[in-house]
Amino acid sequence: MKLITRIAFATLLTTGFSITAQAADVKAAPAPAQDPIVQHLKLTNDQVAKIKSLHQQLESNVQQISQQEIKDGALINVIHSGKWDEKAVNDQLAAFSKIDQQVRYYRVKYYFEVNKV
Repeated sequence: MKLITRIAFATLLTTGFSITAQAADVKAAPAPAQDPIVQHLKLTNDQVAKIKSLHQQLESNVQQISQQEIKDGALINVIHSGKWDEKAVNDQLAAFSKIDQQVRYYRVKYYFEVNKV
């Protein structure tokens, strides 16, 4: 029973962290020309082209974020070992936070630039 609980907990942790990685997927947003907001605002073709260019830059910036600091299975290894490894957990969580922060930065920069169009 204890093993099943550990496996379930490890699965939940892995799922939680994979959601963070999926949240960084900027392709989920509609293309600027097809966005209902663009149609509602009646933007010119030049404005749509500029927004599309900014969106492509956002995608490029997010894809270039390094994920080298994330160690596959580090948190699961801590759980399976039965010993708490403060450094491994903190390093892994810091790596996730760093990526999250960089994605948020690029999104805010994108919205700022779109606001100027």
